[in-house]
Amino acid sequence: MKARQARRRLDFTHTLTADLTKNHGLVGTEDLAVKSMTASAKGTIEAPGTKVAAKAGLNRGILDNTPGTRARQLDYKCAKLGSVHVRVPAPNTSRRCSRCKAVDPANRPGCGRIFACVACGHQDHADHNAAVNIREAAVARYEVVVPTAGPAGARAHNSTGRRKPSQSREAEGASVKQNTTSVVESRVA
Repeated sequence: MKARQARRRLDFTHTLTADLTKNHGLVGTEDLAVKSMTASAKGTIEAPGTKVAAKAGLNRGILDNTPGTRARQLDYKCAKLGSVHVRVPAPNTSRRCSRCKAVDPANRPGCGRIFACVACGHQDHADHNAAVNIREAAVARYEVVVPTAGPAGARAHNSTGRRKPSQSREAEGASVKQNTTSVVESRVA
């Protein structure tokens, strides 16, 4: 049964990452420290941990989602298909307001899925708010790495990160390579 679950999980991950890289030119993900996130809570004999069973269940849930495998697959598939995978630092993506950019632990009241900014009053689903912050950070990092310069360096994506239907993957890959090469050459000079 466990082997069957592992195969299904791997199949889903391959399907998801292939869909993302085929349909999006820019894919942003959080750069998660999975090993630290899933550390045991059992403690030591002198100082035993608390809520060990709950932490064990959380660890299973995190590892079942396979964030490391997804990131590795996005890396090689994006490179193969001409897309760009940007890893965004994870701290405060879920506590930063997507409107006023204020970061406050009180923005996430309780353990629910509600985001309520204490600075500007903006309310949203917590996951949606975090996704907007990740997208904005990925676009900002992408702009630094691959600037758009004139028609030859024009990106093949619209503002949402989806591919423009008029440009092929090969042409887009050449455009990204050309821009990356010019950035590298300008840094060397």
